[in-house]
Amino acid sequence: MVLKLVAIGVGFIIIAIGVLGVYYGYVVYPELVPGYGGSIPFLLSPFNNYSLSFPLYFKSKVHVEVQGNDTFTLMVNETNLGLGLKFSLDLGPGCHVLTLTSSNIVGGTFQLRQEPNTRIALISAFVIALGITGILLIAKRE
Repeated sequence: MVLKLVAIGVGFIIIAIGVLGVYYGYVVYPELVPGYGGSIPFLLSPFNNYSLSFPLYFKSKVHVEVQGNDTFTLMVNETNLGLGLKFSLDLGPGCHVLTLTSSNIVGGTFQLRQEPNTRIALISAFVIALGITGILLIAKRE
């Protein structure tokens, strides 16, 4: 009886590990953009002539959100995206140059999120299925 309860407890621990894997794969991992982290602050001021360029390199598709406290112009690979307070765009793998310009002092951040890793999701689903199967097999033996 005690062994059965321990085995069921181990099954629930395995399921919890799988659920944590899903959380990591869809919440934590997308913010871990290699070389940059999840956020890059910027400041456009007279010291940099109200202009900054960020050369970026990605190995997978990345969602980029740029927001500032005043209007600024955003250019991606020398293509002007316009004037605004907030921009949202997707960039494919490869090298990109993001350039920000303004006529005023602007502070803000880049938010970078990469696509979730399907390998992590598949492994986590397998671990959850393994835990459920173990619990069902132990419960069935009764």
